[in-house]
Amino acid sequence: MASRRHSKCCTVCGAPFAAPPSSKTVTCSPACSSIHRSRVHLGKRNAWGDTSKAKAAAARTGNLHRGNEAARRSPRSGPFESNVNAKVWIVVDPSGTEHAAINLRLWCERHAELFPGPWQNAYAGLRQVAAWMAGKTPRQVSQWRGWTLKDSPSGGPHG
Repeated sequence: MASRRHSKCCTVCGAPFAAPPSSKTVTCSPACSSIHRSRVHLGKRNAWGDTSKAKAAAARTGNLHRGNEAARRSPRSGPFESNVNAKVWIVVDPSGTEHAAINLRLWCERHAELFPGPWQNAYAGLRQVAAWMAGKTPRQVSQWRGWTLKDSPSGGPHG
């Protein structure tokens, strides 16, 4: 028998067992614990109630959803030249013509006909050139299929 000071009585078999007073354990063994759980959960389902389903549906279509849509349309945060993170790029094509681009991704997408292959490849290639110019890559990447940058991209229209 456990000491009287730190003992509890099993709710299933009634046997005393050692457990500190702060413990939430109410059974003396795994077998009794299984029996206790089957009694406590008898007739209960772990299904969503109607009110919980309604709350979850409201959360999906609530302010967060509307805020995300508004941010995508906003000229300061959406895919626009006026985006606060847009930078000014001076792109030089293989013939030597300079093109000013604000928001390189958007510019590449809008001028896809200038590039050999998909515009996404041109965008990735020019970003690699910029990374090399900034000293962020050990491999020399001074051009992408003849396209280069005149200088590292500078702050955008807002900074």
